[in-house]
Amino acid sequence: WESLGRMQRALGFEFVVISRPRPRPPAGDLRWRWIPWSPRVEERISRCIDVGLMPLVDEPFQRHKCATKILQYMAGGLPFIATPIGVNRKIIDESGAGLGADSETQWAEAIGALIHDQDLRHRLGRAGRRYCEEKYSARKWFPALLEILERVRAAR
Repeated sequence: WESLGRMQRALGFEFVVISRPRPRPPAGDLRWRWIPWSPRVEERISRCIDVGLMPLVDEPFQRHKCATKILQYMAGGLPFIATPIGVNRKIIDESGAGLGADSETQWAEAIGALIHDQDLRHRLGRAGRRYCEEKYSARKWFPALLEILERVRAAR
């Protein structure tokens, strides 16, 4: 939170937390706004934020986290910044939809780049949306699901 507070003072961004329940951040001077998570908010995430963040600490548990948060941002057409560890690195590299950052300086540079370059935000957001449609959409996976169900039915 302290790092975000320093970046916020330098770059002048609004920090939005979408969660349930409301978090209790440590004391500090980071100004933030809370939006209670709901499926409706999830569907309209690009109306709530401009850039998604997924910071992690390079430790065993976090190296093995899935990238659901990144996929949610991309599905909503949002660019993202994430710590490039575990599957995050693969998605950053494959999708072309986000920026990797693993130091306070890199986070500040990435946030600054996306704040000041609307075209970059839109380009990365479109790339992420395309990536999700190609790799994770119902259109992509529905035929495979039908095939599995047909095999189960036929085996009865």
